[in-house]
This record gives sequence, C-alpha cells and structure tokens, in this order.
Amino acid sequence: MIRRALAILVISTAIIAGCTHTEPTRFFILSPTAGGLHDKPALSGGDYTSVGVGPVEIPDYLNRPQLVLRKALNEIELAEFSHWAEPLDRSISRILTENLCELLCADAFSIFPWRGPSQPDYRAAVDVVRFDGDLGAAVTLVARWSIFGDKGKEPLSAGTFQHTSPVDAPSYESLIAAYNAALEALSRELAAEIRSLARP
Repeated sequence: MIRRALAILVISTAIIAGCTHTEPTRFFILSPTAGGLHDKPALSGGDYTSVGVGPVEIPDYLNRPQLVLRKALNEIELAEFSHWAEPLDRSISRILTENLCELLCADAFSIFPWRGPSQPDYRAAVDVVRFDGDLGAAVTLVARWSIFGDKGKEPLSAGTFQHTSPVDAPSYESLIAAYNAALEALSRELAAEIRSLARP
C-alpha cells in the first residue's frame, strides 16, 4: 500500500513538473547598423565639434522588460519569454550615439546626462511616440526630434520622423533587425540635420 502511494506520488510529481515547464527567457540587444560612410568629411571641418544624444523619452507602454508586439491598432501583446537586455530608452540612446558617431565623424560624442559643465555643440533630443512591431510584419518608429546648440534652450531645428521597416521572417532575430533598421533611418535624418546646421 505504501509502495503504491509512493508510486502515485512520484508519477503525480512528474506530471506536475512537466506541466509547469517553461521555455527559457531570451534577452535581446539592439545594434548599430550605420556603416560605409568613412569617405564623408569630418563634421568639424577642422574645429573641435562635439555631439550629444538625449534625453530620449519613450511612452510608458514601452517602458518594460518584455518586447512589445503590436497585434492591432489598439492592441499590444507582451512577449513573455523575449526581453530587452537593457532598458529600451538607454538602448535607443546608445544606438543613436554609435550611429551618429559613424555618420558624422565628429570629435566627441556623449549620452545624456552630460558629465562636466560643458554642453555638446549639438544635441539631439528624441521623444519616441511609437516603437513596436510584430513577427513577420513590420516595425514602426514614430518620433519627434529636436536639435539644440551648446547655448540656449530653444531648439535650432525640430521635426517629426516616421519609418516602417519590414520584418523579413516570423522570428525575433528578424524583428530585432527591423528595429535596428528603423533606428538607422532616424540616425541618418538626425545626422543630415546636424550636418546642415554645422555647415558654414
């Protein structure tokens, strides 16, 4: 009787363990993608020029560890086992900075908040309105940006950016590649605007 009870207990435990098994969580990071622009002249044109990125603001629905999947216009889904490896706002700041460094070839780059008393010669502030997508569909980035000088609180230039990057396959790897492509497109717009402002 005892053996039978033990056998039932072992089997029940195995069944419960099998039912509660979950897949491991995967962690994703964004990567800079701008490249092939080394033939561009340096932004400074001989004078020391610094560029900063930030602050970058994101909406509350994106301020979470999970990747956010857009299922419909007014419906999102959280990817339970697919998380960002770092806060998304910090990740966007880092990628924009790395892309602009490649695109502009300035003398120095920094990420908000700045260290030290001096301000960058040009600062790109970004307010993300939407940044999400779905597997096998597309990633949409909508943002408002402003370019500031080293003195003065009023922007030298401002605009709205909207870009859609196709997701080539129904995989998270393809989804992240589309995120990277959208940030590269934003980086190129910011770089073009900063270069225009810096032109004598």
